[in-house]
Amino acid sequence: MVHHQKSEDPAAIAGLMKLLKQPASQTVRSESMTWLVPGNSSPIWSRRLRYNLEGRPRHQSDTRWREFDVEIENRLWSMWGGLHPRAPWFDSRVRGRQSLGCYVVACCAASIFRRLGDWTSKLLDAIVVNGDKYYRASVEYSQRWDQNLGPDEMSVQCDFQDIHFLVQMELVAFGHVYSAPASSSMSLLEALSYFFTRFQWGILECQERRLAFGFSSSHDGGYFLYDCSEWD
Repeated sequence: MVHHQKSEDPAAIAGLMKLLKQPASQTVRSESMTWLVPGNSSPIWSRRLRYNLEGRPRHQSDTRWREFDVEIENRLWSMWGGLHPRAPWFDSRVRGRQSLGCYVVACCAASIFRRLGDWTSKLLDAIVVNGDKYYRASVEYSQRWDQNLGPDEMSVQCDFQDIHFLVQMELVAFGHVYSAPASSSMSLLEALSYFFTRFQWGILECQERRLAFGFSSSHDGGYFLYDCSEWD
């Protein structure tokens, strides 16, 4: 069965590109709901889309940098791995449920590989493999094979490429994606701004989905999002 994928919303993309081309401002601005693309659309970095955000054809040498697809020149890059947590060779008892483990490992990896050029598709696959090991170790300790583990149930010991990490997770901010200016609840913008004054790497949970994210201040670092559950 072939599922029809709608293209991205031109108005939303145009609004986002217009903002990105404006000179940097000293004040932050909350997201606009007009940026949202329809829920059944492909992500703006999907390889199924023939063109990137700047309207340039994908899979060409001038829209590639190392193993990255260039989405917006000098602003946004994307990369896909080849291994998914639902791959058949993972333990069937946890298969498809290891995403939290992968996100923890992604934060650990980001603390080591701080330059954009250090990231490869093989590194993304290694994060999934080690995330599976970390999640299974956490399940074995808790013996909750029939449940999805939460942050408080994950092991404090995590390994990645022979490096041992001590994992500490805590709730730093809570709110809504959008909130009224006078609301006592944080918007996503406010929560992220608050987070980055205190931490570098974390996990975002929204609408039963999680993402790893962070910031590297190295010469060619920057902000990143990591998602191991998306299919392309």
